[in-house]
Amino acid sequence: MSIPDHPLIFFKPSTSVIGTEDKIVYPSNVMTLLPGDMISTGTPSGTGTPEGPGTMKPGGVVEVRIEGIDTLRNHIVEEK
Repeated sequence: MSIPDHPLIFFKPSTSVIGTEDKIVYPSNVMTLLPGDMISTGTPSGTGTPEGPGTMKPGGVVEVRIEGIDTLRNHIVEEK
């Protein structure tokens, strides 16, 4: 995940405390997962700071890239 020009996370699922299978099983018990659905699991320990170059602010863009698939871009807007 990154805010353009500020990489925030480079994460390998194999290093996660909770296994990939468990991350899929839990939401599958309460909803139907369809091809293309994304399960967002949060960030690894120690990621980000309350203020700094990677702080999310209105007008910014957060990018999540899955190698070999595509990039998802979310524009940050002010909460109303």
